[in-house]
Amino acid sequence: MIICFYTLVTIRTTKFPARLSQLQQYCVARALGPSIPRKIWQTWKDPSMDIRDDEFRKWSASWTHLNPDHRYELLTDHAAKSYVSESYRHRSDIVSTFERIDDRILRADFLRYLAILADGGVYADIDTECTRPVRTWIPSEFVQSVGCVIGIEYNASAGPLEDFKGNLSLCQWTFMARPWHPVMQQVVDSVTHMLQQQTSADQRITAGLGADIGELTGPAIFTKAILKTLSSTSANNFDVAEIMQLTTPKLFGDVLFLPISAFGSGQSHSGSKDWGNQEQLVSHHFRMTWRAEHGVGWR
Repeated sequence: MIICFYTLVTIRTTKFPARLSQLQQYCVARALGPSIPRKIWQTWKDPSMDIRDDEFRKWSASWTHLNPDHRYELLTDHAAKSYVSESYRHRSDIVSTFERIDDRILRADFLRYLAILADGGVYADIDTECTRPVRTWIPSEFVQSVGCVIGIEYNASAGPLEDFKGNLSLCQWTFMARPWHPVMQQVVDSVTHMLQQQTSADQRITAGLGADIGELTGPAIFTKAILKTLSSTSANNFDVAEIMQLTTPKLFGDVLFLPISAFGSGQSHSGSKDWGNQEQLVSHHFRMTWRAEHGVGWR
């Protein structure tokens, strides 16, 4: 097991010149590494030895304990700026947007997308606990075909809920992908554009009290970007209705969707099963440390 804390270290990632299209970048990345990298990414204010919350330490340790064949990466607040500037030297719009963010939750959301786009692997919130080894998440019949794995947070098949806009919300507290996957490129481009619309180019970016974080950087914009990518290519045979009724893993193109209980067990809606069910891969403890700063927003 390799554990890496990003502080003042040299960042190694797949770099591409700006002239390459997004599709070309993804094709190069697939040629360099045909599978999703064995990396687990988390973000936090400080290195893991400085995490004072006992539960956070325990949950974070579950990822390395159950996945000794994966490299564990913890991106700290201090290291995030250097990581982004190094990984996105070819995208000055992304670097400048990230550097202007003054809001912790906006920065944390954006950073997870940027890390998985540039380096690939698994992203997991600090309040998640790994329930089953990552190597077991993808059914054997799909292993050679999957470039991205997405779970479901909510669907309105059993009736709408006030906390959610739309009929579907995809899970962004845990997801995984190959580097430069088109789905993640669309997510990053959408979030970059949305953040740039918040202020003029010379101002800091923040979200005021009551802001809808989900629409800016969270599950709402994440979901819209993924659905847009899949719907734009007829070869994917993508049907949102199938996602709404999903009971087993389903592959669209190279994007694997998992039923709600995979990443979202223990919720009181959308057919989510109680903790301890056979489908559960991750336990999300919903600590929501950002809520004190923002009040109204996504759940």
